[in-house]
Amino acid sequence: MPGQQAREMLGAMRRLPSGMWLLAAGTFVNRFATFLVPFLTMFMTRRGFSAGEAGLAVTLYGAGAFGCTLIAGPAADRFGRNRIMAVSLLAEACMVFCMGFAGESLVAICVLATLAGFAGQGAQPAMHAMVADLVSEEDRVPAMLLQRFAINTGWAFGPAVAGFVADAHSYQWLFTADACTSLLFAGLSWFFLPHGNSQRGGETAWKPALRSLAGSPDMIRLLAATVCAAFVFRQVSTAMNLHLLSGGYTEKHCGVVQSLNGLLVILLEIPLAAMTSRWLPRRAVAAGFFLLGAGVAVNAAGPGLVAAVASMVVLTFGEMLSLPRHSAWVQQLSPADMRGRYAGMASFAWSGGATFGGWSGLMLFAWHPDALWAVCGLLGVASVWLLRSGSGRMRGAE
Repeated sequence: MPGQQAREMLGAMRRLPSGMWLLAAGTFVNRFATFLVPFLTMFMTRRGFSAGEAGLAVTLYGAGAFGCTLIAGPAADRFGRNRIMAVSLLAEACMVFCMGFAGESLVAICVLATLAGFAGQGAQPAMHAMVADLVSEEDRVPAMLLQRFAINTGWAFGPAVAGFVADAHSYQWLFTADACTSLLFAGLSWFFLPHGNSQRGGETAWKPALRSLAGSPDMIRLLAATVCAAFVFRQVSTAMNLHLLSGGYTEKHCGVVQSLNGLLVILLEIPLAAMTSRWLPRRAVAAGFFLLGAGVAVNAAGPGLVAAVASMVVLTFGEMLSLPRHSAWVQQLSPADMRGRYAGMASFAWSGGATFGGWSGLMLFAWHPDALWAVCGLLGVASVWLLRSGSGRMRGAE
């Protein structure tokens, strides 16, 4: 029964350890003021930069994140989760704060975007590995639901507030707030979060992890589908905003539409997870990635507020179905001593898709928006094919 399943899910969340709740609290504070990525394209186009130049900055942000994934996973396994998170967040705060002073220099914006992407990505594998360290395997989906609840509670209100602030004041206010919350989370990570599992240097190299990956074709398929989904999801904070602006709307409207994503997750993700609790991870992730593509493809209806809202609703259901299971599935597939590196592989795949999606997506948008929406729909279908083509049984999917 859905009601009973929802109560069981909430009960599992209540028994999570205090470290997990502290991690979620820090995540909420940080995500409430995560403004660089969703507002970078608008920040640049409002200053006279072209869509191609904005796409270059977004691509370099993704390239920085992509590069960091090569070292972030092993670093989290070697030096401890909380230390890597703290250092990463501190560096990100510095880069984001400086962005407000970049003025109209494309070079300065691109350099800062690259460094901000590199710094910010460092925390992600450590964070996912810490969740796996803190909770038992059967509680990982509830733990990821709690983490995503924190992320989306911040996301539900932050962009809406930010849109009004940017419209009435300046982007410097946004970047300063973003930097301050990153600093706060860095201090919380260093002083209050647990160290997590760590290994000796020789045990944290990529070579044994890659050998392990080669023996897991289902993980390879999951990573390939993740690249497709990340390409699609990047358009939510880039091309979809420009599409709405092209229809005569403002940052306030973009912020409200972006916040709708977080609001829907807050209200519906836990009930939806309870209703689909018996779904295998493969089914949930495949259905979710398909809806991500279909949701972004809805923008082919035109640059209107109704189409933007409909798009956000559909893709948010895809996000709610896929992402909690995706993170838990990666950790279920990973050997216990390689959690940081497997989380790094997933981040590598996501960053790779987002990096390519940031640049090529805006190039496609500048050429013909409908071409971009069609590609996103096709990538949703490709994700389903990749995940459905796996073996009938796999570790972590049953």
